Amino acid sequence: MCTWRENYLESSDFYVLSSHILSFIQMSINILGFYIIIFKTPKTLQPVKFSILVMHITCFWLDFNLSTLSIPYLIYSAAAGQSFGILAYLKIPMSFQFYMGATAVFLLGPAILLFFEERYDRLLRRDANTRSRFKKRVAYFLVNYPGAFTIKIPVVIDVSNSEQSRHNIAKKFPCIPSRIITDPGFYVVTEDLLKAVLLHLGILTFTTVQVLYFFYHTVKYLFKSKIISESTKRLQKQLFKALCIQVTIPTIAIFIPCVYLNTSAALDHLDMIENNTAIIFLSLHGSMSTITTLLVHKSYRKAVIKLILQTKIVSKPVTINRVSIV
Repeated sequence: MCTWRENYLESSDFYVLSSHILSFIQMSINILGFYIIIFKTPKTLQPVKFSILVMHITCFWLDFNLSTLSIPYLIYSAAAGQSFGILAYLKIPMSFQFYMGATAVFLLGPAILLFFEERYDRLLRRDANTRSRFKKRVAYFLVNYPGAFTIKIPVVIDVSNSEQSRHNIAKKFPCIPSRIITDPGFYVVTEDLLKAVLLHLGILTFTTVQVLYFFYHTVKYLFKSKIISESTKRLQKQLFKALCIQVTIPTIAIFIPCVYLNTSAALDHLDMIENNTAIIFLSLHGSMSTITTLLVHKSYRKAVIKLILQTKIVSKPVTINRVSIV
């Protein structure tokens, strides 16, 4: 089904304006997140500071790509669209912009994996702090990260942004206005959606299996182990629960729009209001991740509250009462 209402919410103008507004808001939130994580992480969170920072950088990079660098006005079901961001202004090829945007999404997989692998390593491995174990962990992630950087290369190499490709899209989705398809900036990413979907499923399955492995063994250790004391176990459970919440909420935020977009593409369904809404919601992922991080950890909450109170005190005008003596 193909639906186009000629509504402002379907337009590139609406999408670009929304991206600019979100970019300003998200930049402020993410800068606050960087400051709190780097300078206000207490000793109790030092073991997980690196994984928290990696997650924050990854989410920030995704947001920055979607709402500033590329601003992709994407017709997802047609695997085509147009860029209105800084990279478009700099005349960067659309194929490279698409590659950067897709890679930013897939980098979330190793970042989430690092969260659970780090907890597993700290709790279950007696050699966690040894040099040999560190080398093995580096080698392990050198296997996972290249997948995020290379998964889209087969699709990018196979790009056919020809007049015939545009004609095929116009035929498949007749509701798309001809002014959009004939625009010089309109770009067809791929006509082989099946290849793209299979690649997505492959990397998703590969990462998910690993995450579930570390999650299962960590939970099993925390609830069944008799080696550590109950008080230590309670603190470890609280930290693990906080980390799970920190990962889960933003993951859901990216999962919902991705499921909708990929399902729509599989069913050849196109509704640009829904399409724009899903991609805008997707670009909220980073700020949601930052807010969750700052709220879920007590020490970060206190640091934010203290910072706000200090700002209020500094900005509050000082009144001096003058007393005259006659």
